[in-house]
Amino acid sequence: MRSRMFHRTHGLRRRVRWSVATAVCLGAMLLHNASLAARGQSEPKSAEPQDSRAGSVPAEERRLNARAFHRGLRERGLLELLELHLADFPPKNRISSLELQRELYLERARDPSASRAERLAAFAGANRILEGLIEHSQDPIDRWEWQLALGRSLIYDEARPYFLTILERGDNESDRVALLELTRRAVPVLDALVKELTDEFVRVEELSLKAFERLERAGSIERMDTLDPEARYRRLWAWFFHALARPDGNSERTRLLHLVLDTLTRSATYLQTPLRSGLVQIPSRLLAGMTRRRLNDHASAREHLKQTISLCERVSDPTQRKDMEWVLRLAWIERIRNERDVADFDAARKQLTRFVQLIETDFGDDFELREAAALVERSIHRARANALKSAGRSGEAKRAYADGWRTLTKLINTAPERRGEVYDAVNHLLDPGAATEGLDPVELAAVVAGALSASRTAEGGEREALLRRAVRVADVFLARYKEEAKGLTPELLFNAGVAAFELGEMGGAVERFVAVARDHPDYEHALRASTFAVQILAESYNDPALASDAGLRRRYIETLDLLITGHPRAEVARYYRFYYGQALEDAGQYEHAARQYQLVDEDHEHRVEAVFLRLRTLAAALTEEARANPRDEPRIRKGGREVADLHRKVISALTDAIADSADDARAAVWRSLLGEAAIIAAEVRLLPQIDRPEKALQELADFEKSFPGLRQFVGRVLRVRLVAYEKLGRFDDATAAIPAYIASDPEHAGPTLQSLFVALTTEVHRLREVDEEEAAARKAKAALVIAEQLDDWARRHPPSDGSDNRLALSLQLAEANLLAGQFERSAELFEECIAEETGGGGFAKSKDQRAMMGLAEARFLSEAFDDALPIFNRITVGTPTKSRVHWQALLRDLQCRTSLRHPPVGIIKVIAQQLSMDASPLPADIRIELERLKRRNEARRDAHGGAES
Repeated sequence: MRSRMFHRTHGLRRRVRWSVATAVCLGAMLLHNASLAARGQSEPKSAEPQDSRAGSVPAEERRLNARAFHRGLRERGLLELLELHLADFPPKNRISSLELQRELYLERARDPSASRAERLAAFAGANRILEGLIEHSQDPIDRWEWQLALGRSLIYDEARPYFLTILERGDNESDRVALLELTRRAVPVLDALVKELTDEFVRVEELSLKAFERLERAGSIERMDTLDPEARYRRLWAWFFHALARPDGNSERTRLLHLVLDTLTRSATYLQTPLRSGLVQIPSRLLAGMTRRRLNDHASAREHLKQTISLCERVSDPTQRKDMEWVLRLAWIERIRNERDVADFDAARKQLTRFVQLIETDFGDDFELREAAALVERSIHRARANALKSAGRSGEAKRAYADGWRTLTKLINTAPERRGEVYDAVNHLLDPGAATEGLDPVELAAVVAGALSASRTAEGGEREALLRRAVRVADVFLARYKEEAKGLTPELLFNAGVAAFELGEMGGAVERFVAVARDHPDYEHALRASTFAVQILAESYNDPALASDAGLRRRYIETLDLLITGHPRAEVARYYRFYYGQALEDAGQYEHAARQYQLVDEDHEHRVEAVFLRLRTLAAALTEEARANPRDEPRIRKGGREVADLHRKVISALTDAIADSADDARAAVWRSLLGEAAIIAAEVRLLPQIDRPEKALQELADFEKSFPGLRQFVGRVLRVRLVAYEKLGRFDDATAAIPAYIASDPEHAGPTLQSLFVALTTEVHRLREVDEEEAAARKAKAALVIAEQLDDWARRHPPSDGSDNRLALSLQLAEANLLAGQFERSAELFEECIAEETGGGGFAKSKDQRAMMGLAEARFLSEAFDDALPIFNRITVGTPTKSRVHWQALLRDLQCRTSLRHPPVGIIKVIAQQLSMDASPLPADIRIELERLKRRNEARRDAHGGAES
């Protein structure tokens, strides 16, 4: 009787103790749970290691308090030192050793500098050790505590990133798979723990009072009373997360959700415990609300979630309030989704507005929470769009759908530097390799950014596939949303440019970068885009194989202009200004190039070269102006003075740079520029409007002595001297200079002399057009000397490539004789050329109009009209009327006939016929000559009474 009464009293004591402990211990435990969910940390109970090494270690080690030492190392973050110490002096107790190793893993997991993957790996390592502790444990209560720690860590440490993503942002297949794997481990552990504790409580009920009191004194009863409610509560959440990991409609999901709900409603401990007894009620209400929403009991879910929010707001203690933030966050998100699920979109948006205000005021404007709110808002707009579409209101549905993605663009605009996080969140909700047809602009942008990011760590075919996907999806965006989502357009262009560049598609990369820089100058990466375009084209532009590509040069100049005019203060733009000048100079835009050289920064690495190049481009621009506007003498003379002044500055800058330079190679380049500057100044002196040949000669008087070794400039020096000698009438000096030049630079002599010959003959024709015969004759004589030297040079220096230009030079020599009035010698040379062409067959077999015309002209000018006429006649008949040669030959033919006194009537008739043809391509100057010849023959006719004479 006494024994039975004693056991009943014992049972009553246990039940009373458990009911009180449930409220108090669960309250403290849930604060702990809140902290874990908010911070991703685990604080499991662990035994201190036992120092059992006496006699096996040095005396100073035995004097060490191992537990305090290990704790101190952990608190100071000296984990590497702790690992080394444990390796040298491992605890003999296996349990203590495992617990210390687990602590090391947990310290790594709590390291704020560790990545998510590193933290999860550390938690996984700690949990593997827990499994070993459970397996080797001899003490059942220790084992139960480790089981609880394992179940708790599997859920709140390893599974936390997955269930939070699902709850805050939305479902994702990979998150569900990972969560399912972890909850499959956690649920059996906690189920087993609850069962073992239940069985143990039954066993304890049957113990004698003495045995019970012995357990109580040992603390076992208290530890069990603490373990049991937490294990049951953790199991509730494990069941929920296990259900959450399964898709909607899954039977096991539904069973687990009902199990959670039944457990919550059967016990008043969870939902009804007064707030003052602990914080059990708040997360339990949240769990009930989330469970009922997933069971489509939206009315009850709404009530639970409202109460959760209300209870959170009633918490006055700052620490407890902080620990309940995770509950409040999820309660708001779930409450908004609950209104969305029942298509009460106005209520959902109203609740969302209040939640956003709370984020700004109570949650520190947390970006991740703003991101979650934006994703929830997007889901509301999409649900509304689907409802409108089902109702046949397609226009409104389209606008609602656009409102959804615009929610995310607004978020990006508030923090553009964090757009990557938004894209990660969006990508996380998309199926891998999702088709682009159903994606909105933000989703397309996220796919492009994600593919580009993933390509940085991928290799081979996988990397190429990711890059091509980035380009393809960006093109889809640009074709579909370029105008509708203008805020994202420059980013998509930029990312597609980067992807194209990585694929080696330089043209596509440049096109996209230029579009960014040109059309979106306010975009945050517009400068980078402009710079990339310039750098890509610069590499191609500097390739010798592409040096003659005019299209490439034009594109390069355009990108340089875009960079420099768009970002004039940017360091990279100031650097590239020098190269902009070079490209403009290469393109013949000399005035523009000179301006850019002038604006090169004083501290630019090529500032000295820029000063020289400004001189060169100013001189080139002035030379072009002199040719294009020869009568604008004041302007050209002013330009000549500017060049002379700049030349003096160039001499000073280059001389100082050479004196200060420790780089012999660069100093040699500057000496070369100094020599070229002297040549440029001399060449400007020779412009017709300036006409200072004596100053030109003076500039180069000591060139060979001052600049030995600059053989590349000898041709230009000689040309200056030859032209100057010609202008001064010093033909003997000119003639004497040519052979010396040829001897000194045989490789370049031909092209140089040829250039001078062309310039002189052009000038002869110009002078004769303005009736300056004396000057023309003088220049023609100089041109003949050069032609003779060229012919001689060609005979002695055959081309290395095997080509033969002898016939062309012979024709040129014949023409030079003709130009200089040496008609007989000219005719001989033309006949030799024709004979060489025809093999001695004469002009009748020749097809060389140039040689035949030259021979005929020589005969005509030497008044051998009988010899000239048949040649002119053949040319006239054999050339089309659109050819100038045809008309020149016809004129000479009629002039020969007139001089040979052929009947004037026939000549007049031919001329009249040609002059009457309105559509005839008759050159104006030849028309004048024909009219003059017609009047001459009319006078002949009239002088003889119409008789032919």
